[in-house]
Amino acid sequence: MLLLGIAPVSPPELTVYVQLVWIETLLLCVVAFFLGCLFIAMRRSRRREAETGEFSLQTLQGQENERRRLFCEIHDTVLPKLRRLSGGEELERSLRGICEELFPPDFTRLSFRDSLASLCASFMTRTGLRCETGIDDTLDVRALDAAKQLHVYRIVQEALTNIEKHAHAGKAVVVARNSRGGGLFVSVSDDGQGLDPDAAASGADRPRSGLGMETMRRRAQVLGAGIEFLSPEHNGLHVRLNIPPV
Repeated sequence: MLLLGIAPVSPPELTVYVQLVWIETLLLCVVAFFLGCLFIAMRRSRRREAETGEFSLQTLQGQENERRRLFCEIHDTVLPKLRRLSGGEELERSLRGICEELFPPDFTRLSFRDSLASLCASFMTRTGLRCETGIDDTLDVRALDAAKQLHVYRIVQEALTNIEKHAHAGKAVVVARNSRGGGLFVSVSDDGQGLDPDAAASGADRPRSGLGMETMRRRAQVLGAGIEFLSPEHNGLHVRLNIPPV
């Protein structure tokens, strides 16, 4: 008998349906567990960094190793499970974006210049903000080994992350060129609200970018470089990194 035009579901069909629901629920729980672990690990890492005030070369290497481990966990475990879920495409894209941020570029296969250009392109795709680049075609970073190039790359990445999260900007600009004597000059700027000391003290504006700025300062210290954070008349933020000749 039909009730309100709805066909009865046979017991075998109902059993299969319930099993599918349980499988999808289980997979979602696994994904949520790994995302929770990722969030906790990143939060603990930043908390330890803020509490100790130590940012030695060993600390940086430990953070990069943790990034690689998290990348492998997401890429090899979580993403394959997401592919089995209906409607998981959007979450998969988000996780792939996280993976791109976690895993460092291979400077032995991709030039430093191309790596910066790729970082800017990913920023535009992810945020929808315009990112202009002024990276010299003749940029020469051979005086920096792969580890130091990675520090510079992470500084640019952190600056772009701050723009995405705190600047309320419409545009970012990344510049990289060789300075006189063979040094390196890198600049990341935006047209956002800048740094307002009064607003920062009250908890508004861009105070939460402070930890990212401190991270950039410590990376610059490891590089033996000078770094400036300029906010002329609160019109955007300019991050300028000057690495002296080796």
